[in-house]
Amino acid sequence: LSLGRTIGSVWVIIFIDSTVATFYQWQLFFGLLETGSMLVAAWWAVGLGKLIRTGFDGQILSTIWRYGLKVGGVTIFAMVIKQLDKLTISKLLPIAQLGYYNTAGLVSSGLSVLIQPVQTAIFPRFTNLFSRGDLVELARTYHRAAQTVSLIVAPVAGAVAFFSRDL
Repeated sequence: LSLGRTIGSVWVIIFIDSTVATFYQWQLFFGLLETGSMLVAAWWAVGLGKLIRTGFDGQILSTIWRYGLKVGGVTIFAMVIKQLDKLTISKLLPIAQLGYYNTAGLVSSGLSVLIQPVQTAIFPRFTNLFSRGDLVELARTYHRAAQTVSLIVAPVAGAVAFFSRDL
């Protein structure tokens, strides 16, 4: 979906309307689409797609509320920081510069699509090694994963950097 957001944004700007409002309307639409897709996927992944009884359990909440509050706080802080740079740039530079900045941001977030499969594959191994206390193997696995990600992303990032004027 992230790739769809990126490609769709470029397509909307080129073929439909090149205004900032249209760009952000597309971003909003795709954000809602992503949220809905993840909700449905999560619902089916945990087996709630079947007709089973669900409900709120306050006892579970009482054991994890501190953790949930911290994760929620970090998420809100990250969202604010992620938008603060755009707000600052829009106040300091012409709107065309904001467009270039947003395009560069979309391209760089598109690179995360290349990283996600490695992250999905390796995190269970990280969890297993950490829970066993095998920190030496954890460090070795981390470094191999980092090298793998570098080998995947570096050529694409290099091509984008060297040919940025053409893009």
